[in-house]
Amino acid sequence: MSDKSTVTKFLLETDCNGHLEELPNSVRLMVNGVNWWNASDPSETAHAEWDYSMATLEAVESGAVNIKDVVPVGSLEFCQAVSEAQRGPVISAMNIPVPMRSEEFIGRNVFDTADLTGLRQLLRLSEPMLVKPGDTPKRFDAVSVTETSAGICLANVDGPFFASELLQEDILAEWRVFFSRGRIVGARPYTLPVWKVPDLEFAEEAVFAWSQSGTMPAAGTLDIAILESGRNVVIEAHQFIACALYGFEGEDVLRMLSDAWRWHLSIG
Repeated sequence: MSDKSTVTKFLLETDCNGHLEELPNSVRLMVNGVNWWNASDPSETAHAEWDYSMATLEAVESGAVNIKDVVPVGSLEFCQAVSEAQRGPVISAMNIPVPMRSEEFIGRNVFDTADLTGLRQLLRLSEPMLVKPGDTPKRFDAVSVTETSAGICLANVDGPFFASELLQEDILAEWRVFFSRGRIVGARPYTLPVWKVPDLEFAEEAVFAWSQSGTMPAAGTLDIAILESGRNVVIEAHQFIACALYGFEGEDVLRMLSDAWRWHLSIG
């Protein structure tokens, strides 16, 4: 087994009562399972990358764990606070990455605009649109607006904005597709009124297009919708940071969390 310097240390977010939230608790269970398996490996072939430890903020505050050595697991706000402590960048919104901004992958037009004035100009050409933060995820809730309502709903919200035309077909199902180091490693449904699964070839082509640009995170997700016609479209993309798992589990998750955090710090 590896020495302590090579162990990936996950910093797990707790609530005000010291209890783990859903994502950190899931990671706790995965770490315990993987470490138990590796400790009992009869061939003693466990790789250093497979060694994990866990801590909470109490360990950081006591000095037992250095904040610079951890990979945070928890809410977006928690992960951003750790990034600031590590002098890392602001966690950025992926939305629809440029390499996938084509009719083939998304089936609609999407736009980036710096401010409300630019957004309202776009809405004169096509409305309504779904508007989200263009810089940091969840800075405000996504909202469908027209030119008129944008001036009300977003009057006190700063840009940049990401704007998407609405799909012209009903969505039958939505899946989160997980990728790691350029390949798909799993998929889980999060909206499934009708049993429809994403097309693997479509998902692989989308991941490949992004990977060729040099801008793809080391680990992340694509949310893919299956439309009434059977067509697949990419709804949005995410880094694998503060990312809902929808039942996705296993050792891939631990490696992906570590890879994604290192990638995030590297772009700062």
